[in-house]
Amino acid sequence: MNIRGQKKDALLVFREAQIHLPDDTDIQFCRGKIAAEIVPGWHLPMLADQDRNDAFQKAIEKVVKSGDIVLDIGTGSGLLAMMAARAGAQHVYACEVNETIAFVAEEIISLNGYADQITVITKDSNVLQIGLDIPEKVDVIVSEIFDFALVGEGALQSLRYAKEHLLKEQGCLIPQGAELTAVILECPFLSNLHQISEINGFDLSPINIFSSPMAYKDARITLGGEGEYRILSEPFSVAKYDFNALPSGKSSQESKVTAIENGVGDSIHMWLDLHLCDGVTLSTKVCNSRHHWRQPTQVLLSKLQMETGENFKMLCEYEAYFHFKVML
Repeated sequence: MNIRGQKKDALLVFREAQIHLPDDTDIQFCRGKIAAEIVPGWHLPMLADQDRNDAFQKAIEKVVKSGDIVLDIGTGSGLLAMMAARAGAQHVYACEVNETIAFVAEEIISLNGYADQITVITKDSNVLQIGLDIPEKVDVIVSEIFDFALVGEGALQSLRYAKEHLLKEQGCLIPQGAELTAVILECPFLSNLHQISEINGFDLSPINIFSSPMAYKDARITLGGEGEYRILSEPFSVAKYDFNALPSGKSSQESKVTAIENGVGDSIHMWLDLHLCDGVTLSTKVCNSRHHWRQPTQVLLSKLQMETGENFKMLCEYEAYFHFKVML
């Protein structure tokens, strides 16, 4: 048995023990420690995000028709798969690569009475094959495999494969597309998120071997709130995606940027509009404590001197990460 399988079995043992000894905090602590090693920490907060759940349910009820065959990529708890089944799908294939999460998803699906209507497939969606894993191409593909800047979990590659190999020619995707919008910030403390120098009189610069300057950060900034930052530009489009026509490989978009304040731009702060279907959009522009979504910040490799009223072009290259470059 592999280590992942051993952890799953241990988790189930502790869950059973907790049923018999509900007040034993040692059992609860041990179960929680094992669970944290198996399941990403964002998983339960995501399920508790009611705005997200309601938006997907509304889109699924608008798109899924009676008799449809549906594929749910990254099913997690099985929630979206059950929404599709309840909306009238003839059958739903729920794909989940994490075998422990897939095991629990089967429990949840059975508990809610959908075991005959939903099949859980413990496999990476990028290797699913028609005739082997799924008997035929599907009418609808539902997916919620996005991080807060859309691209970080390999979502574009997975959707590209699914559209080409698993979806019928006239089939539908949920979501159908997305757009990332941004502003330029002056936020000096963000530099320390990827470049350490002197701290309390000590030179710590060798620690920068562990830095990840091309990774966007959760800087705990919410636009419109209080914080050590200044907005230096009008909002501008970073990237637009039509999930029905995704490009292969790295893409780029050039956008016009207008400065609204004097300052030194050192980061790009973004938010996401996820277009689930016509009339249904899930946006992270306004975040609150109920949302599991955050607004990502990309630290600029070269700081930008800005003057009020100045116009310039910003080139954004993207696939699994973003690279911003001013076009002079």
